[in-house]
Amino acid sequence: MTQRPVLSFPILNLSAGSSIGQIRNIEINDGKYTSAGNGAGAIAVDAITNGIVNTAFRRNENTGLTGNGGAINVSTFNGLIAQGAHFDGNNADQHGGALYVGGDFLGSLDGTGGDVHFDGNRAGGNGGGMYVGGNFGVAGGNSRIYANYFATNHAGGSGGGLYVGRNFISRLDAYSFFDRNTAGQDGGGLYISGVLSGGVHGSPFTGNTANGNGGGMYVNT
Repeated sequence: MTQRPVLSFPILNLSAGSSIGQIRNIEINDGKYTSAGNGAGAIAVDAITNGIVNTAFRRNENTGLTGNGGAINVSTFNGLIAQGAHFDGNNADQHGGALYVGGDFLGSLDGTGGDVHFDGNRAGGNGGGMYVGGNFGVAGGNSRIYANYFATNHAGGSGGGLYVGRNFISRLDAYSFFDRNTAGQDGGGLYISGVLSGGVHGSPFTGNTANGNGGGMYVNT
Protein backbone atom coordinates (compact mmCIF):
# COMPACT_ATOMS: atom_id res chain seq x y z
CA MET A 1 0.00 0.00 0.00
CA THR A 2 1.29 3.49 -0.87
CA GLN A 3 3.00 5.41 1.96
CA ARG A 4 0.86 8.35 3.11
CA PRO A 5 2.25 11.83 3.86
CA VAL A 6 1.02 13.06 7.25
CA LEU A 7 -0.52 16.52 7.70
CA SER A 8 -1.75 18.12 10.93
CA PHE A 9 -4.05 21.00 9.98
CA PRO A 10 -7.27 21.59 7.99
CA ILE A 11 -6.16 21.43 4.36
CA LEU A 12 -9.41 22.33 2.61
CA ASN A 13 -12.26 24.58 3.68
CA LEU A 14 -13.84 25.49 0.37
CA SER A 15 -16.79 27.66 -0.60
CA ALA A 16 -20.28 26.52 -1.55
CA GLY A 17 -20.44 24.90 -4.98
CA SER A 18 -16.88 23.58 -4.76
CA SER A 19 -15.95 19.96 -5.42
CA ILE A 20 -12.94 17.66 -5.37
CA GLY A 21 -12.49 14.31 -7.10
CA GLN A 22 -10.75 11.56 -5.14
CA ILE A 23 -8.98 11.88 -1.78
CA ARG A 24 -6.14 9.35 -1.94
CA ASN A 25 -2.90 8.32 -0.19
CA ILE A 26 -2.77 10.96 2.54
CA GLU A 27 -3.09 11.13 6.33
CA ILE A 28 -4.57 14.15 8.13
CA ASN A 29 -4.19 14.24 11.91
CA ASP A 30 -4.99 16.70 14.70
CA GLY A 31 -6.77 19.31 12.59
CA LYS A 32 -9.17 21.58 14.44
CA TYR A 33 -11.94 23.90 13.21
CA THR A 34 -13.28 26.51 15.63
CA SER A 35 -14.80 29.23 13.43
CA ALA A 36 -18.41 30.22 12.77
CA GLY A 37 -18.61 28.94 9.17
CA ASN A 38 -19.48 25.54 7.77
CA GLY A 39 -16.06 23.91 8.15
CA ALA A 40 -14.48 20.68 9.40
CA GLY A 41 -11.38 19.55 11.23
CA ALA A 42 -9.71 18.39 8.00
CA ILE A 43 -11.77 18.90 4.82
CA ALA A 44 -14.96 20.86 4.11
CA VAL A 45 -16.23 20.84 0.53
CA ASP A 46 -19.59 20.85 -1.25
CA ALA A 47 -19.06 17.55 -3.13
CA ILE A 48 -16.66 14.63 -3.25
CA THR A 49 -17.11 13.02 -6.65
CA ASN A 50 -14.83 9.96 -6.66
CA GLY A 51 -14.44 8.67 -3.13
CA ILE A 52 -11.71 8.21 -0.52
CA VAL A 53 -8.94 5.60 -0.88
CA ASN A 54 -6.03 4.63 1.43
CA THR A 55 -6.45 7.76 3.53
CA ALA A 56 -6.50 8.21 7.30
CA PHE A 57 -8.14 10.91 9.43
CA ARG A 58 -7.14 10.82 13.09
CA ARG A 59 -7.98 13.06 16.07
CA ASN A 60 -9.51 15.86 14.00
CA GLU A 61 -12.06 18.09 15.72
CA ASN A 62 -14.86 20.47 14.81
CA THR A 63 -15.97 22.78 17.61
CA GLY A 64 -17.19 25.54 15.28
CA LEU A 65 -20.63 27.13 15.35
CA THR A 66 -22.25 24.48 13.11
CA GLY A 67 -19.97 21.73 14.45
CA ASN A 68 -20.72 19.10 11.78
CA GLY A 69 -17.98 16.69 10.68
CA GLY A 70 -15.02 16.16 12.96
CA ALA A 71 -12.82 15.25 9.97
CA ILE A 72 -14.93 15.82 6.82
CA ASN A 73 -17.98 17.96 6.08
CA VAL A 74 -19.46 17.40 2.60
CA SER A 75 -22.90 18.01 1.09
CA THR A 76 -22.93 15.08 -1.37
CA PHE A 77 -20.63 12.08 -1.68
CA ASN A 78 -20.13 9.85 -4.70
CA GLY A 79 -17.75 6.87 -4.92
CA LEU A 80 -16.09 4.35 -2.64
CA ILE A 81 -14.57 4.72 0.77
CA ALA A 82 -12.08 1.92 0.25
CA GLN A 83 -8.72 0.16 0.64
CA GLY A 84 -7.48 1.15 4.05
CA ALA A 85 -9.49 4.32 4.67
CA HIS A 86 -9.42 4.88 8.44
CA PHE A 87 -11.29 7.37 10.64
CA ASP A 88 -10.00 7.22 14.22
CA GLY A 89 -10.65 9.39 17.27
CA ASN A 90 -12.33 12.33 15.52
CA ASN A 91 -14.84 14.56 17.28
CA ALA A 92 -17.71 16.86 16.25
CA ASP A 93 -19.76 19.03 18.57
CA GLN A 94 -22.87 18.36 16.47
CA HIS A 95 -23.32 15.59 13.86
CA GLY A 96 -20.88 13.21 12.19
CA GLY A 97 -18.02 12.53 14.57
CA ALA A 98 -15.71 11.61 11.68
CA LEU A 99 -17.69 12.09 8.45
CA TYR A 100 -20.71 14.32 7.86
CA VAL A 101 -22.63 14.00 4.56
CA GLY A 102 -25.45 16.54 4.55
CA GLY A 103 -27.28 14.98 1.58
CA ASP A 104 -27.02 11.59 -0.13
CA PHE A 105 -24.15 9.13 0.14
CA LEU A 106 -24.02 7.63 -3.37
CA GLY A 107 -21.41 4.95 -2.88
CA SER A 108 -20.07 2.12 -0.74
CA LEU A 109 -17.83 1.40 2.20
CA ASP A 110 -15.70 -1.37 0.68
CA GLY A 111 -12.69 -2.82 2.48
CA THR A 112 -11.59 -5.10 -0.35
CA GLY A 113 -7.78 -4.97 -0.34
CA GLY A 114 -7.60 -3.26 3.07
CA ASP A 115 -10.25 -2.83 5.75
CA VAL A 116 -12.21 0.40 6.18
CA HIS A 117 -12.97 1.47 9.72
CA PHE A 118 -14.52 4.13 11.93
CA ASP A 119 -13.08 3.69 15.41
CA GLY A 120 -13.45 5.76 18.56
CA ASN A 121 -15.15 8.80 17.01
CA ARG A 122 -17.65 10.96 18.89
CA ALA A 123 -20.51 13.32 18.00
CA GLY A 124 -22.54 15.49 20.35
CA GLY A 125 -25.57 14.95 18.08
CA ASN A 126 -26.25 12.12 15.61
CA GLY A 127 -23.82 9.78 13.87
CA GLY A 128 -20.87 9.08 16.14
CA GLY A 129 -18.84 7.61 13.29
CA MET A 130 -20.68 8.74 10.16
CA TYR A 131 -23.75 10.87 9.49
CA VAL A 132 -25.75 10.80 6.23
CA GLY A 133 -28.60 13.30 6.06
CA GLY A 134 -30.21 11.77 2.96
CA ASN A 135 -30.17 8.28 1.42
CA PHE A 136 -27.35 5.81 1.85
CA GLY A 137 -26.80 3.98 -1.44
CA VAL A 138 -28.07 4.08 -5.01
CA ALA A 139 -31.43 2.66 -6.08
CA GLY A 140 -30.79 -0.26 -8.44
CA GLY A 141 -27.04 0.03 -7.90
CA ASN A 142 -24.36 -2.08 -6.22
CA SER A 143 -23.89 -0.05 -3.06
CA ARG A 144 -22.75 -2.03 -0.03
CA ILE A 145 -20.92 -2.00 3.28
CA TYR A 146 -18.28 -4.74 3.13
CA ALA A 147 -15.16 -5.53 5.20
CA ASN A 148 -15.77 -2.46 7.32
CA TYR A 149 -16.18 -1.89 11.01
CA PHE A 150 -17.75 0.76 13.18
CA ALA A 151 -16.30 0.26 16.67
CA THR A 152 -16.44 2.18 19.97
CA ASN A 153 -18.03 5.26 18.41
CA HIS A 154 -20.47 7.40 20.43
CA ALA A 155 -23.34 9.73 19.53
CA GLY A 156 -25.07 11.92 22.08
CA GLY A 157 -28.17 11.58 19.86
CA SER A 158 -28.93 8.60 17.59
CA GLY A 159 -26.73 6.31 15.50
CA GLY A 160 -23.66 5.59 17.60
CA GLY A 161 -21.85 4.08 14.61
CA LEU A 162 -23.83 5.26 11.56
CA TYR A 163 -26.85 7.55 11.20
CA VAL A 164 -28.95 7.58 8.00
CA GLY A 165 -31.51 10.39 7.75
CA ARG A 166 -33.62 8.85 4.98
CA ASN A 167 -33.51 5.37 3.35
CA PHE A 168 -30.80 2.72 3.51
CA ILE A 169 -30.79 1.25 -0.01
CA SER A 170 -27.41 -0.41 0.30
CA ARG A 171 -26.46 -3.93 1.52
CA LEU A 172 -24.88 -4.82 4.82
CA ASP A 173 -22.56 -7.55 3.55
CA ALA A 174 -20.07 -9.94 5.13
CA TYR A 175 -17.39 -8.70 7.53
CA SER A 176 -19.32 -5.50 8.27
CA PHE A 177 -19.03 -5.18 12.02
CA PHE A 178 -20.85 -2.85 14.40
CA ASP A 179 -19.08 -3.36 17.71
CA ARG A 180 -19.48 -1.59 21.08
CA ASN A 181 -20.95 1.63 19.72
CA THR A 182 -23.20 3.72 21.96
CA ALA A 183 -26.00 6.25 21.48
CA GLY A 184 -27.69 8.59 23.92
CA GLN A 185 -30.99 8.09 22.07
CA ASP A 186 -31.79 5.37 19.46
CA GLY A 187 -29.70 2.94 17.40
CA GLY A 188 -26.50 2.16 19.27
CA GLY A 189 -24.86 0.70 16.18
CA LEU A 190 -27.02 1.91 13.27
CA TYR A 191 -29.97 4.30 13.01
CA ILE A 192 -32.12 4.47 9.85
CA SER A 193 -34.85 7.11 9.73
CA GLY A 194 -36.53 5.65 6.63
CA VAL A 195 -36.64 2.23 4.98
CA LEU A 196 -34.05 -0.56 5.09
CA SER A 197 -34.32 -2.08 1.62
CA GLY A 198 -30.87 -3.46 0.78
CA GLY A 199 -30.84 -6.32 3.27
CA VAL A 200 -28.45 -7.66 5.90
CA HIS A 201 -26.13 -10.49 4.85
CA GLY A 202 -23.71 -11.64 7.54
CA SER A 203 -23.13 -8.34 9.33
CA PRO A 204 -22.52 -8.87 13.09
CA PHE A 205 -23.81 -6.42 15.70
CA THR A 206 -22.09 -7.01 19.06
CA GLY A 207 -22.07 -5.06 22.31
CA ASN A 208 -23.82 -1.93 21.02
CA THR A 209 -26.04 0.01 23.42
CA ALA A 210 -28.62 2.82 23.22
CA ASN A 211 -30.41 4.72 25.96
CA GLY A 212 -33.54 4.66 23.79
CA ASN A 213 -34.60 2.03 21.24
CA GLY A 214 -32.48 -0.45 19.31
CA GLY A 215 -29.17 -1.22 20.98
CA GLY A 216 -27.84 -2.73 17.76
CA MET A 217 -30.01 -1.23 15.02
CA TYR A 218 -33.10 0.97 14.94
CA VAL A 219 -35.22 1.48 11.80
CA ASN A 220 -37.72 4.28 12.36
CA THR A 221 -40.51 3.19 9.99
